[in-house]
Amino acid sequence: ELQELLLKIKNIISSKEHIISKYRKEVISSPEIVGDKTQDEIFLENMTSIINAKLNDDDFKIEDLAESLNMSYSSLYRKCQALTGKNPVDYIRLIRLKRAAVLIAKYGYNISETAFIVGFKDPKYFSKCFKKQYYKSPKEFEREARKMGVDDYLKEHDLDHSRFNLT
Repeated sequence: ELQELLLKIKNIISSKEHIISKYRKEVISSPEIVGDKTQDEIFLENMTSIINAKLNDDDFKIEDLAESLNMSYSSLYRKCQALTGKNPVDYIRLIRLKRAAVLIAKYGYNISETAFIVGFKDPKYFSKCFKKQYYKSPKEFEREARKMGVDDYLKEHDLDHSRFNLT
């Protein structure tokens, strides 16, 4: 029966339009909140990405970082200290040393090259900081990494080389 068939088609279309209309109202009235990251996590990600982008710049200063984050120096200092337990200078140095450890162990860079690549002006000071962080000289670190297996050694020291933009 044509009349019954047309009525069923009309009901199906009406039902679909009602569902679409209801869905649109729900999306508009209660937008989905994307991500479950806290403000502090977002801040740390932003700060770390800025540091990584400027890591090889030995003239990169905390004031530059603060300006990039649209913060005052003192606000950045307090927030970094609260979130990482380190002041901004120490946090940047830690990131530099982590990248240096990967460059030395995985890619075989020598100490002077590595120091300059990660933003240290003085290779001796770099070696001193490296030894303080990893309790061994860069050369010892490299030797032990080769002996144990580079990837395993880096994992042991919590150095995931894929996190570092080394290309």
